[in-house]
Amino acid sequence: GSDSSVGNDDDDHTLRERRGNCQTLLFSATLTRSLESLEEMAGAGLGRLPLKKFVLNGNEGDGKKRKKNKDDEGSSESDSEDDEIESIPKIPPGLKQEYVFMPSHVRDAYLITAVRHLMSNGGRSGGRMVDRNDASGWNNTTDNAVFSDDEESGKKKAKSAIIFVSTCERTAHISGVLTELGVNNVALHSLLSQNRRLASLAKFKSQQVRVMIATDVASRGLDIPTVDLVLNCELPRRAVDYIHRVGRTARAGRRGRAVSLVCERDVALVHACEKMSGREMEKCNDITDDMAVKLLGPVSKAARLTKMKLADIGFDELVKKMKERKARDRKQRQRAERALNRVAKKAKTSGGK
Repeated sequence: GSDSSVGNDDDDHTLRERRGNCQTLLFSATLTRSLESLEEMAGAGLGRLPLKKFVLNGNEGDGKKRKKNKDDEGSSESDSEDDEIESIPKIPPGLKQEYVFMPSHVRDAYLITAVRHLMSNGGRSGGRMVDRNDASGWNNTTDNAVFSDDEESGKKKAKSAIIFVSTCERTAHISGVLTELGVNNVALHSLLSQNRRLASLAKFKSQQVRVMIATDVASRGLDIPTVDLVLNCELPRRAVDYIHRVGRTARAGRRGRAVSLVCERDVALVHACEKMSGREMEKCNDITDDMAVKLLGPVSKAARLTKMKLADIGFDELVKKMKERKARDRKQRQRAERALNRVAKKAKTSGGK
């Protein structure tokens, strides 16, 4: 019995030595407030959990970096601009930035017009558009000359595109409208389960589907080299998010195109994006008002059908539950940050004494 107890003591001693040599590495593409909190918690552990931070920036000298103000550590509420400390990458040289100025109340019609005219075969997967019928009347137009194939028009058009929108509701709505108009697409937003997100990404990466509608959840961390076009249905509130969005195209030395729909209220956002990117946006002459006017009827009909279908599946209830959950999580995070700040202050005070 004594031999076994001695053996157990030796095993425990060996296990402690192994634990002492253990190293845990955490990799992140961005430095968020959660990682900052982890660093502060490690410092408050009185050396029991040492944490070293290494920042690797591949665009050193080309990028910009935002730094957190030390004076704001005690505040629990801050603007969304201070939520992250991140390295802002440089816009790739092969990227062409353009804008389309349009009235805000017909944004969807201009978006569908951009998809139809800037993508090969109008965003559809194979076949001629006039060979299909759909409930919206998309294919019933008699003016098919402007929708001819790329060889006839003489312009090289995008074969794949990501459409960025602001909210989950807008993602589902635009996806439904495109589906009603016969454009096969996938959606990517936070209301989808992880399996459905992975399935959507797999379809888009394999080019089974050539159009993906997504929120800013897809603006970072995705490496899809074959994206030819990025459409900003709505400009993001933060200019740094615009940089990450348009960075989904023109990757690995390729050429790409980013077109943003701009209304009368987005002028300040355009200037902020131009200042952040270091380039001015050019006017997109491939999309005209006459083109969008011709699609107002089909797009309006498709929007009504999409709204009814989303109501039938209870999508509004999912959105409501998501907003309530986010509000609860925000309050819990604020309480945790306040408690963490109190612990950090106590640790500093005791260390000074």
